[in-house]
Amino acid sequence: MSKGIPEGWVKVRLGEICSPKQWPTIPQSKFINDGYPVFGANGQIGYYHTYNHEDETIAITCRGATCGNVCLTPPKVYITGNAMSLDNIDGENVNVRFLYYQLNHDGLRKIISGSAQPQIIQSDLINTLITLASLPEQRKIAAILSSVDDAIEKTKAVIEQTKVVKKGLMQKLLTRGIPGRHKKFKKTPIGEIPEEWEVVKLREVSKVGNGSTPSKKRADYWENGTIPWLSTGKVNDRIIKVADTFITKKALAECSVSLLPKGTILVAMIGQGKTRGMVAYLDIRACVNQNFAYIKPTDRLDSWFLFHLLDFQYKILRNSGRGSNQDALNGAIIKLYKVPLPPLTEQMEIATIFKQIEKRLFIEESIMNSFEFIKTALMQVLLTGELMVKTLGRGDPAPTNRCTPVAVGGVSPPSFAH
Repeated sequence: MSKGIPEGWVKVRLGEICSPKQWPTIPQSKFINDGYPVFGANGQIGYYHTYNHEDETIAITCRGATCGNVCLTPPKVYITGNAMSLDNIDGENVNVRFLYYQLNHDGLRKIISGSAQPQIIQSDLINTLITLASLPEQRKIAAILSSVDDAIEKTKAVIEQTKVVKKGLMQKLLTRGIPGRHKKFKKTPIGEIPEEWEVVKLREVSKVGNGSTPSKKRADYWENGTIPWLSTGKVNDRIIKVADTFITKKALAECSVSLLPKGTILVAMIGQGKTRGMVAYLDIRACVNQNFAYIKPTDRLDSWFLFHLLDFQYKILRNSGRGSNQDALNGAIIKLYKVPLPPLTEQMEIATIFKQIEKRLFIEESIMNSFEFIKTALMQVLLTGELMVKTLGRGDPAPTNRCTPVAVGGVSPPSFAH
């Protein structure tokens, strides 16, 4: 390697291998229902009757919060003016996909200017330095990374389809019960449900309360703590298995905090974004802050059933806070919230179905995370030349024996050689 790059690789200005350009912006009023895809700052935004790029190319967000994002666009698209397209890419020396991966790896943050409105100007993009391998190596590196991307996209598709199936099942199971079991249905204040089901307020089948936060001024409440304590941000975990913050036994003894048992359902009570109304299943013993309501079911109510029910009723639960202070939920609202109550055995059957789907989603998401980890690691070694690739004529690329791909998280990496 010389000057920090492998022998045979070169550094060039982006303007030497392509022509960055901003095309006219198409107003949304001119979009059509079907046609050629229109790509803007954050991917596809609509369709138009014509296109301005015949071949696959690269679009870069040039202003706004996502400034610097790099997007690979398919053939026959219109790239609109809030993104900068890389036109006339030198096909004799540059592989488009290699350039896409290299730009993503190097990043463009260093040429972003402006604070109130971040932007990238054409002259700075033209003068950005890019490291290029030989064209055969570029093709091989792009093929390797594309194979991982393909695996990621296929896994995402499985995840999305599983979520669609889950949503359909929630609609049926949580309003009509186990298929074929119920013949008669009744109208209730919360909608039509099987005749055998009840409608109850949560306070009738659970204990509802609020969390608390020990004084942050008391170091002895926090330092070397061993008892899990959760802020409302943890609701995004959905099934909470680990804590990020801990309090001490002294805090538990002296403050109005409760150590909640596993199986408690948590409801986020505030938040103008998505947070308010979100629910989580507590899979550990933990304390929570005052912006969480906790629901500890009695023996008439299955925890997993309630978790999936409230998850399904997110919008209804969230909107229950409207008209109160800052549209927040509170303990009184949660206590009076009405839910359908099937017989306990049916609750558990329904919960088992959803747990199986959750397990499938967990497995697929773990696989996707493993592929993304592999991709990040491969980009680091392939796009810097730390790991060289062999060119095998017409065959697939293979890394040299300086590095052997290994399984990550129990998932084997994709095979790059046949």
